[in-house]
Amino acid sequence: MIMKSMIGKLIYSFCFLLLSTAIAAAQTQVSAFTDKQTLALNEYLILTVTISGDNANSAKVDIPSMPNFSASSSARSTQISIINGRISSSVEYTYYLSPKYIGKTTIPPIPVSIGKEKFLTKEIEITVTAARASQPYQNYRQQSPNIPQSQRQNLANRPQKGTPLDKLVFVKAETDKKTAYPGEQITMRFRFYTAIPIARNPEYYPPKLSNLFSEDLPPISNGEEIINGVRYYYSELKTALFAINSGKASIGPAEVIAQIQKEEDLDPFDPNFMQKFFSGFTNYEEVRRKTSKIDLNILPLGENAPKEFSGAVGNFFISSILDKKETKQGEPLNLTLKITGKGNIKDISIPELNDDEIKVYDSLSSYNLTKHNGIVGGEKKITYIISFKEAGYREIPPIKFCFFNIDTKKYETIYTQPIKVKVLKSETSKSYDFSSPSNSGSVQVKGEDIKYLIPSKGSAWVSFSDKLGNVSFYPHILAISLLIFSFLKNRSLDKRFRNPKLYAFKKAEFTFKKALEESAKQQDQSKALAIIYDAIMDYLSAKLMENVYSLPISKISATYRQKVKGASEFTSEEIKSILEEIEMLNYASSKPTEEKVRETRERAENLCEMIEKETGK
Repeated sequence: MIMKSMIGKLIYSFCFLLLSTAIAAAQTQVSAFTDKQTLALNEYLILTVTISGDNANSAKVDIPSMPNFSASSSARSTQISIINGRISSSVEYTYYLSPKYIGKTTIPPIPVSIGKEKFLTKEIEITVTAARASQPYQNYRQQSPNIPQSQRQNLANRPQKGTPLDKLVFVKAETDKKTAYPGEQITMRFRFYTAIPIARNPEYYPPKLSNLFSEDLPPISNGEEIINGVRYYYSELKTALFAINSGKASIGPAEVIAQIQKEEDLDPFDPNFMQKFFSGFTNYEEVRRKTSKIDLNILPLGENAPKEFSGAVGNFFISSILDKKETKQGEPLNLTLKITGKGNIKDISIPELNDDEIKVYDSLSSYNLTKHNGIVGGEKKITYIISFKEAGYREIPPIKFCFFNIDTKKYETIYTQPIKVKVLKSETSKSYDFSSPSNSGSVQVKGEDIKYLIPSKGSAWVSFSDKLGNVSFYPHILAISLLIFSFLKNRSLDKRFRNPKLYAFKKAEFTFKKALEESAKQQDQSKALAIIYDAIMDYLSAKLMENVYSLPISKISATYRQKVKGASEFTSEEIKSILEEIEMLNYASSKPTEEKVRETRERAENLCEMIEKETGK
């Protein structure tokens, strides 16, 4: 009986621990959403990650590698509230995502770390369509059909045949200034120009920085520019740079990798030339372009800096507000200080609040980072938790903040307005002094028996555990088994969400064979062939951990050889052969026969076995 009672109490304790963990986890909520789920190749979407909970302000968002998107940070917004001594906060991160390929893709789960805890957002499905024509191109297409062809060509400013490739595709980087102070914003503008069609959005590799740190200035903008009589389409990316110390600074070469249509297929006077700017194609070659190194001179800040100066550079304003103007002696108040303006707002130090009549318990800080019109700025919010030591009409003195004004090139000190507070005398209440000796001088014995900290009867939880202990042994075994199963199942799901690519890699063979079984049940051979094709593409995407739908067949085969060590030439050629055969059957005038589909299915099964051996499962 004692054994069963102990088992019952252990089960109760374990259930209570799981429940407590679930309640603690529920206090933190993490989510992600986008402003659209369908967009064109030359558009962008806005991804927002929100974290709410007691420790949201200390959360760290780790944007995972997204091969189908280029991501840049846009803003950070924080809200902090202190109610009855309880601190709650919510943080919102904003990112701009530019797609690289056409087709269906996903934004993977985004990890958010808070201390030792880790949370994951849900996966988001995105559909990327062909790029839309720009407005100037649309206007050109809508011109009167009576304009002669020669004049239309002149209007289009197309490149001449034989123009060198480096004149058709090039990059350029420049800064708005070559001399700056530490902490002063330097804006770098990078442009990728092309006068010929490209297969997808170019891949941008940012430069290495020396004595500088950067902030993205999204979104990427697109436009047209006529240079030396040739019309170029460009993508522009801006970056805000801030020098760390005075002296020399430099911006290394920025690189772009682009896929352009092969030179032998280029015909600037082809009637379909302009359409190719806004549609995908498969016959392309890779080009790389780099910018030149940029050197900068960083000037030292002015001498005779005030002792309150802590390194803030920009142009700021300050204000303060108290949560209530009447309080009691010793009762906590929330004093909120706001510093707003342009500059590196997040690195501003917390100004000191010194007054003999005020007790400062703690201070909390948060910031909202903004990037309006290419200018980095925002708001720094500091909340002081204070109380007054004495009753009466009191005053919170001005708080001063010193910074180097980047507009006037001088040090400047600004102050908050003093705040008057009515402090009431605290109510008298009984107090205990544990340091004074007992008046009786001796110890009084109140009882000789054992006094239990938890009474054996009268507690609902103890009563419940006692009743649970009276249950027969086998239900306990069943309950423990269910708990162990739930634990292992949740652990499996956790691994799946933490590394979805690895999970897909391991499940690829099983998923592939299930799809082939489904294709065998199809009566319509065209649909069966489509299922086989999608199964192969999904299988390769999982095994290569890369979305291969947007790649041409030759590139898929080359990617397999590149990523899989020990990949045989036969396997890569078989990948290419099967996919090309399916596409040929799909676009043939007659429907594929059942025998041909069965043969293709068998080849796909054999291909799967070869890939499993080469990838080591």
